[in-house]
Amino acid sequence: MALTKDEVDFAFRMILGRPPESDAAMEFHLHKFPDVAALRNHLFNTVEFRQSYWHRLAEGDASYAGREMHFAREKLVFLHIPKNAGTSLNRILETLCPETEIFPHQSLISHYPAFFIARHFLFRGHYTLHEIQYIPGPKCIFTLLREPRARILSQYHYHKSSKIGETAINDLPMVHKARLPLREYLLDEEVRRHISVDNMQTRYLFYLSAAAAGRFGVVADDATSPFDRLPRRAVLEIAKENLAGLDYVGTVEGFDQFLTLFCEERGIPVPTDIRRQNVTRELGEVDPKAHSKVSFEHPDEEIHHLLDDLVDLDEELYRFGAGLFKQRYNEHRGLHAQSKGLSLPALMQTAPVEVRRAQAEPSTRPLAPMRKAAAKGLAAKPAAAPGHDKIAAKPNRNKPGSKKTITAKAEQPSRRSTAPAGRASGGSQKSMVEQRR
Repeated sequence: MALTKDEVDFAFRMILGRPPESDAAMEFHLHKFPDVAALRNHLFNTVEFRQSYWHRLAEGDASYAGREMHFAREKLVFLHIPKNAGTSLNRILETLCPETEIFPHQSLISHYPAFFIARHFLFRGHYTLHEIQYIPGPKCIFTLLREPRARILSQYHYHKSSKIGETAINDLPMVHKARLPLREYLLDEEVRRHISVDNMQTRYLFYLSAAAAGRFGVVADDATSPFDRLPRRAVLEIAKENLAGLDYVGTVEGFDQFLTLFCEERGIPVPTDIRRQNVTRELGEVDPKAHSKVSFEHPDEEIHHLLDDLVDLDEELYRFGAGLFKQRYNEHRGLHAQSKGLSLPALMQTAPVEVRRAQAEPSTRPLAPMRKAAAKGLAAKPAAAPGHDKIAAKPNRNKPGSKKTITAKAEQPSRRSTAPAGRASGGSQKSMVEQRR
């Protein structure tokens, strides 16, 4: 897969701390190297990099010696998907290290040079998988998934409670839309096309690597929005493959169990006082300056029909991820859980009470053990041809004035509760203290 100008520019800024010196230099590097890895190897071996880094290290410059340690140290990277209990987990993660070791921005990693990025230990924010690739050195990457209908409803009520004057400019369009009643909100075509509504969790986990681009014949000129151009089954398989490659996967519905798993495997004391943060129902009281109290609209059958198209990919991704999590958690507890007669809490086995869904159907695809090697096995499975997608392209919608606003799909995924099966990939068993040494 050919390089893009953004990738060349980011590589220069990360490694050399500057953009390419001219358009000619940009064009040279754009066509000289086949991928990001080759470009990075080249830049790391340039005279400029050696003069600005390695000779100072050899002379015993303490600040540059520290940089070598920064590059080698493992980083914690939390991929925070909005309205997936990320704020609650962030507050816990922020107690694990000094504030100076927490990357200060929750986006735009690629805008900073590698030296600055590498000195931080904890990264938590609304990062894409593409942007995470710019964090140098070994990484422990993890995320939380949420039942997709509950996530959209939570986002709607969060935006509805937000006060216009206190809202970030990027969120203003959706905050304005949330002034509509729930039915009208879900009928609005701008809302339905918005990336925060239309299968958002799959979008966050969708990253087209060079290998995946080669499999699906996507070239750089066509890659501005491959999510919308690839067959939907292919998009979902790539997202599953990427999810399987993470070190930890959890669910909002099993938040406490995820926290226990993560902390015990990382050698971190499990928090005893877990307080949920940024809970939409409480924001009017907790943060009255930025939020108002709102009444919650409960979904009826029509609302669920309107949600169908918006969660078709996310529902299958959620079932897959929750399955990985459940098997990983059960294996972690092992014989201890069996000897004590313990079982997963009902929260991990049933859907949230505010979301009515049909019973789960058994998965037609066996779930491989979720280790990093398993991701290769998932990647090797060929995607269905565009004409044979089980998850078809979105149907034409009727005009909002009609009684039936959304046409049912021939093979519409049912609204169902998740019965997780699978396991998250192996995380490091080393304690955090050992890692930070």
